[in-house]
Amino acid sequence: MIGNKLIIHFAALPSTQTESPSFCQAFILADRTYKIPMHTRLDEILIPAQEVAILKTVLGRLGDEQNLTTSFDGGTKNDEAYFTIHISNMKRHVYLLEVRYMMDDTHTAQWIRGLVKAWIEKISSERFCAACSDNTGNTLLAQQLLHQDFPHILSVANICHHLNNTSKDIVKLKFFDVPIKIIHSSLKTFSKSHPAKSALKVARHQKQTGPGLEATGKTRFVTLTLSAILVHRTLLALQQVFSTPQKFDFEYKEYFQPANHKLKAHKFKDDLE
Repeated sequence: MIGNKLIIHFAALPSTQTESPSFCQAFILADRTYKIPMHTRLDEILIPAQEVAILKTVLGRLGDEQNLTTSFDGGTKNDEAYFTIHISNMKRHVYLLEVRYMMDDTHTAQWIRGLVKAWIEKISSERFCAACSDNTGNTLLAQQLLHQDFPHILSVANICHHLNNTSKDIVKLKFFDVPIKIIHSSLKTFSKSHPAKSALKVARHQKQTGPGLEATGKTRFVTLTLSAILVHRTLLALQQVFSTPQKFDFEYKEYFQPANHKLKAHKFKDDLE
């Protein structure tokens, strides 16, 4: 188990919180004998030391592996662009090697290639068999450049993107028109209507249905499928909401009546499954 000194790091709290009276008081309840370090010690010594130790452990493990795959991708957070490099082994264990924030750098294919190549050479290129990324121009070209540098490292497609495209094609079938309209309408109503959200929260608690509904996004994979799963999982709570008079409008409420009473509700439940 990782020591208490890293709880600040993994809770994503500012390290200065260690010196606030409220945090110190709360920590006493967890472990009265533990002396909380100053935030400067956390920032300058403890966390960097753990980072080095973890990286050393990861590189040691990967140094004993064969048929490794490196994968890389870009993203943004708080309007800052960053690039991540992962390495996975044949046991499907995935290790994050680096997160590089891109300030002045432009992430050209050559820049990506250099970033990934450094880690391949650090671990030993003979231990790698494949490189994987999405199909954008820069990352795809970077894969090809890596293959030129190391001919035995194959450039492979990201299967998640292809499966996501397949999923999007499947849900375009006319058979799913009505269920998709109901799902979209449900997500919209229960995300924007305060009475609807409140009623569902109470029903979810009573029925113990777990997480609520999530809106479909543009960048996550198979989001419509995931939303359908959540609607199905929340079905008992939704049925309870519509079993009593509501303070909000919803045009598809007949689809959420108990299945043994309404044919539409029964068919919708089958479609979700």
